[in-house]
Amino acid sequence: MRSTIVSFLILLLSFSSFAQVELLDRIEIDYKDEFYVKGLYNFGENGVVLSAVEDVRKSRRDPKRMYVFYDKDLVELESFEVDVPFRRKISATYEGEKQLHTFYYDKRNGEFTIVTIDSRNTSRIEYEGVIGKKLFINQLKVIGKTAVLYTSTKRDKFLHIIELETSKVKKVPFKKVRRSNNIFVIDLQCLPGEEEITVLFQEYQKKIMLSTSLYVINKDGEVSDAISVNAGKWNIVDGTPTRLENGELIIAGTYSQMKSTGAAGMFVCSFTEGDQNYFNTYDFNEFENFFEYLSDRAKKKLEKKKQRKARRGKELEVNVRMAIHNVEERDGQLYLLGEVYYPTYRTESYTTYVNGRPTTQYRTVFDGYQYTHAVLSVFDMEGEKLEDHTFKMWLSYKPMYVRRNIELNVDDDIVKMVVVDGTILKTKILDQGDVVDTETVNLDSETAGDKIRYASMGTVEFFYDNSFISYGQQVIKNKQNKNVKKKRNVFYMQKILIE
Repeated sequence: MRSTIVSFLILLLSFSSFAQVELLDRIEIDYKDEFYVKGLYNFGENGVVLSAVEDVRKSRRDPKRMYVFYDKDLVELESFEVDVPFRRKISATYEGEKQLHTFYYDKRNGEFTIVTIDSRNTSRIEYEGVIGKKLFINQLKVIGKTAVLYTSTKRDKFLHIIELETSKVKKVPFKKVRRSNNIFVIDLQCLPGEEEITVLFQEYQKKIMLSTSLYVINKDGEVSDAISVNAGKWNIVDGTPTRLENGELIIAGTYSQMKSTGAAGMFVCSFTEGDQNYFNTYDFNEFENFFEYLSDRAKKKLEKKKQRKARRGKELEVNVRMAIHNVEERDGQLYLLGEVYYPTYRTESYTTYVNGRPTTQYRTVFDGYQYTHAVLSVFDMEGEKLEDHTFKMWLSYKPMYVRRNIELNVDDDIVKMVVVDGTILKTKILDQGDVVDTETVNLDSETAGDKIRYASMGTVEFFYDNSFISYGQQVIKNKQNKNVKKKRNVFYMQKILIE
């Protein structure tokens, strides 16, 4: 795999006396080389790991699979191939704090391989075993020597708990209510410290929600807690748990009316040894800044609508789609970030023939999700909302699936929200709850003559200290510089310093 390292250090912009952005090292990997980049995994000060697959379109042999290690300065350290039967496809990955776990699975015979890579010393271990055939692998989580798979068939959904060293597999059903016939898994994640895995799910009978439950799985693969969540008259749309130092479990997320699927507000609830302490809800209408993304004209129309409903003794009901991030606990406060989006559609024409004559028909097709803004809420340990902030997005790229775009970093009283939209980096920085900076910066290539003709939506993640890393695909043309190709289709990595 060839990689071109373009190192440069340019002070782009001074936000104020408080902040600045610097572009550091940039790496480009040409997609026309013999390997295609499949994913990037970020391990902070231990660097990053790239996974790649060999391009064998011109041959009939099975492609090689490769992993490449880079240090925190994006200098290539080592690469190696893994020998996994090609019929075992990559079905799930889990990026832990220090290790990368990749699950290769063959649906025909149920055989699997889990490749575990340690970012600290570039070592790797492979585990093999057998689970059921024809499973859909939805998610993978790993704690210690235990892997937890969320799997499903056409009829049911299960947790498969695998002891990695012995390859023993235990199947755990979700169903707790006898008459339930459908399971909806809201969240599956490892808690901070990678000591526990939580599964938040709901049981339904047809379209009637029967119960909301939380499983807690320990490092031995045992379900140590099975907690019932009482949301009262509300329905939990999305939620994410975390464990506090005192052992208290916190779940934060969004809720809706029982017969609605869109979020009406945010909630926080708490559990001590399985007992629920509270379930606090906050309607988006009560947020100070929820509607700040709207134009002045749209705000006036919204206010008139509220007044009309108030005269009839009703309240404006907010019903939005929101992608929730994992709740973060810092210095006795909880930070919950959600990104608001809505589906878009377009009309396309097509031609059919009736009795030999062409007829033009029209149909409506899905055209991706438009992200409008993000909402950051801060709560205390009793679940009381302290403040809320809005981050305008209006991304130019509309993904075809729901994704989390913003990277949230909380360090002491400084909160940074960063998002990449093509070649644009957008930031919003808070200091002790006050907005100190909101800026937009271009992330162009620094090679003379380069013009970026296409850029994927891109991803930005917190790296270490005050640095972030952005990566994605770009198509670059250059008709002036003879030292580079006229057209490059590359995977790029860009280290960014935000202080």
